[in-house]
Amino acid sequence: GCSGWAVATDVAVVMAWRDMGCPHRRAGFGYTFRWWQQFGWPIVVEGKVEPFTRARALNAAIRRADAEVIVQADPDSVLADPDRARLALGLARHEGLVVAHDRYLYLTEDATASVYADRRLDTFGPDDCESSGAGGVGNVTVFRTSTWRAAGGFDERCGLWSADDA
Repeated sequence: GCSGWAVATDVAVVMAWRDMGCPHRRAGFGYTFRWWQQFGWPIVVEGKVEPFTRARALNAAIRRADAEVIVQADPDSVLADPDRARLALGLARHEGLVVAHDRYLYLTEDATASVYADRRLDTFGPDDCESSGAGGVGNVTVFRTSTWRAAGGFDERCGLWSADDA
C-alpha cells in the first residue's frame, strides 16, 4: 500500500473514459479509479470531447490537470505493485517517459471477479489471463508535461482506443 508515502503535489492521474453502456467496462473503471485514489493525487477523467478518441481525451485531461508530472492510466489498468508507480514517478522526473510496467495481464472474467473480491494483484499469472506478455505500451505511463508538449501530445489522428501510444 501507499500509507506512509508523502503525497506528491505536482502529480495528476489522467484517464480517457467514456461510459458506452457496458457494465463490465463500468465496473473495471470504478475499480481502477478507486485503486488510483490510494496515492492521493488528483484524478482527471475526460470523456466529453467530440469526436471521442483516447488521444483527444487524454490531451484534454492533461491540459486540465495542471500538474508537472502526469500518470496516464487506461480506465481498466492498475499496477500489481503500487510501488512501481512511485518508481516510475521518480524516473519520469529525469528520464522523460516511463512505462510503469514490464508485463501485461488481460485477465479472464473469472480472474477479474476475484480481483473485485479482493484477491491480491501480485498473485496473478498467465493462467489467469485471456492474453499476457512482456512489455506493453501505454496501459500506464508516467511523464512530465514538458515531455508531452515536446512530443506534440498524443496523436489525435489515431482511432477510438488505440495506436496513439505506439
